[in-house]
Amino acid sequence: MDSIDPNMKQPRVGVTHLVESIEGLYAQAIKHSARIEIVTSSQPNSSPHMGTVTTFSSAFALARNLRDKYDLPVSVVVDLLDNAPGRYETIQGEQYQWMLKDVLDEGESKYQRYLRLYEDMLERIARISELDYTIRPYSSYALNSEFYRALWLMLREHQLFKSVTNPEGRGLHIRLPCPVCGSLEKDPPLSSIQRLGEDQFSLAVNCPIHGRSQQVLEPAVAAFLDTGTAPREIAKNYQLARQMQSDNSFVIMLDGMDWSGPWAADIGALGSDYLGLRQRDLPRKLYAPTLITADGAKLSKSLYVEGDRYHYLPEYVMNYGLLKNEAREAYVQAVLALATSWVQDPPLFYQPQAVERLLPLIKL
Repeated sequence: MDSIDPNMKQPRVGVTHLVESIEGLYAQAIKHSARIEIVTSSQPNSSPHMGTVTTFSSAFALARNLRDKYDLPVSVVVDLLDNAPGRYETIQGEQYQWMLKDVLDEGESKYQRYLRLYEDMLERIARISELDYTIRPYSSYALNSEFYRALWLMLREHQLFKSVTNPEGRGLHIRLPCPVCGSLEKDPPLSSIQRLGEDQFSLAVNCPIHGRSQQVLEPAVAAFLDTGTAPREIAKNYQLARQMQSDNSFVIMLDGMDWSGPWAADIGALGSDYLGLRQRDLPRKLYAPTLITADGAKLSKSLYVEGDRYHYLPEYVMNYGLLKNEAREAYVQAVLALATSWVQDPPLFYQPQAVERLLPLIKL
């Protein structure tokens, strides 16, 4: 397949008809802000694949672009979901899961096993970009008072938020782990939530090993609660909106393009509206280009973990950990250079990118 012609004119899409630069969308708001924060995230349930490297590189490329344009502190926050499923099991017809941080693999948790590869990749991207960054595991920010407050409010109105975040499922995916083994009901029934008073209710878990347990939840006392992707999105919106109000920061959440469209509008924005947030209160959303393969489908970490879908691609595309030190450095530099070129040319940034056409530009 032919390599990309860097001089090829790209069609304008969406907002690129309105602005010549990505930061043009945010210029007015940034002018009145004290600092800029780029927030991105990932489930470290395997070695980083090219899509993850691309999303993280896009976050740093954007941060560097904003740093160079505005005289403001700029930082990157990487939310790593140590609560992501690390094991599933069906017991007596019910589906259960255990978090990455609780599933051991040769004496260490799956989260710790893959965290080292994420840290290696991020250190290289940050060093080349000359930017500071922070890794924030879910088990840490889940105890943030504003994040917890949002979850508590959703539990209080569980029928409403179930209709937004899990319309065809059984319950609201805000879950209490078993206090002994950490097991979680994948789709707990709404009956697990019991109202005890005006500002108090209990949340229960039915562990297949240790039986039923419950915890009383109060609005001012943060407790660790696991979340599915939809309620977590809404709670992060709430937490970051409150942060922006309190410290006058300007926050952009940058994720993969598959989280745009109906997900952003009908779940993230709508759920946030039900929590009393106006659109202008929310962190801005930006989506890194989706990497697609020759069949037009998204390059998928989930499909890679499940089987041998990508046997025809170089192994490093799906598994960063297979690269040796010098090759990792060259790989990160190449992907970061691509992401930088996309950030500086919005018609490229807002479109999918074909893996097979990018590979000739990544010379390992």
